[in-house]
Amino acid sequence: MIKVCVIFLGAVFAVLTPLRGAQLTPVADISLQGGQYYLEGSRSSFGGNASVYFAPVLSFEDGSALLPVLSLLYRGTRDLRDLVGGDTLVRQTADYGLNVKYSLDFGGTAWAGRLSYAQSLVNETKDESWGSGLFDYTRMLAGVEAGRRFGPYGAVFSFDYYTVSFDNYASLVSEVDRDEFSHAIDTTTYSEISANAGKNVLDYGAAALTAGLERSFGSTEAELEYRLELRSYRDQALVRRDGSFASGKRSDTVNAFSASVSRIFERLDLGLGGDLVFFSSNQNSYDAGAPKFIKDFYSYTSLGVSPSAALYLGNPQSPSRLGINARLRWRLYSSRPAQDAAARYLDEEIIHSERGLSITYVYPLSDMISLSARAGMMNVSSNMKNEAGYLYNYTTMNYFTGFNWRY
Repeated sequence: MIKVCVIFLGAVFAVLTPLRGAQLTPVADISLQGGQYYLEGSRSSFGGNASVYFAPVLSFEDGSALLPVLSLLYRGTRDLRDLVGGDTLVRQTADYGLNVKYSLDFGGTAWAGRLSYAQSLVNETKDESWGSGLFDYTRMLAGVEAGRRFGPYGAVFSFDYYTVSFDNYASLVSEVDRDEFSHAIDTTTYSEISANAGKNVLDYGAAALTAGLERSFGSTEAELEYRLELRSYRDQALVRRDGSFASGKRSDTVNAFSASVSRIFERLDLGLGGDLVFFSSNQNSYDAGAPKFIKDFYSYTSLGVSPSAALYLGNPQSPSRLGINARLRWRLYSSRPAQDAAARYLDEEIIHSERGLSITYVYPLSDMISLSARAGMMNVSSNMKNEAGYLYNYTTMNYFTGFNWRY
């Protein structure tokens, strides 16, 4: 798919450049890092991360522009991913995609349309090969955006529709013995993959509306954003109180608020970001082993805070950069009860907390090449002690060194 998109873009460039007097400005960013990852003190083998971004920007005489972005991101170390409504610690991931944006100014308003295709490959276990992961997914998006200045304020509104499809999920499930899952502790998974509940039960379509506002106060920047997202699972039936399936389908609603403020000094940048997310789902769960019915199984509220600081050292024309970033996040499920180590349900809902800290140092060798070093740690804790299927309580540490090339 990416190859087809690249060929198509090449044809578009070949036609538009001479016809509209376009100016081509290529932008590229390549980062390679190697290091190690520690989970609960256990050291992993030497691994690495890599990212590649390439954007051949076409600027036209009328002020409009075509911005295609090719991206590739590989993480060879463990990472948190939101899979099927909850954070999961995965072994390695690879994401690649193509995003095309066309922008123009009309009546003082900056308009833009965008199309994107992306694929995410997720390896949860050692025996999963690339392209065969149970939670590999494809995401396609189309959207429009409008932005305008109102004195010192800037406002942006956008609407997007996208689809997410898990190409391997149904095919892998069809090869599994249903009786094996009927006795599993995680009967929610069994409910979702059961043939009675549908075939492509994780696939969904979503419509998203975003509104943002920003203002500059000299060297201070402040931003506010609200996002409303409606997700529809056309093939995932609702779970009834007795564990059977209703005719209705799952739907989720996301209300997300975010805010950030940053201040630039002569050699110091300070920032503070925060977000508040209300995730509501009508999907339920039935644990036949208890037995227990759990209403609105995926619904939760989360709060995140992210302070940051960057100190610039040495030559003011080409300084090195020392950055510190922290992350604090809490997630409270509205009706999903916690369990003890023996899988007995408790009279309290699940609460997750994440505390992370990373330190990065970047040393420039030239205008385009820089060396970097990064060290980080993250602690995840929860009152959920049943970890037969997933880890809910752990500490990770990592370090990486590498280089970055920008053009």
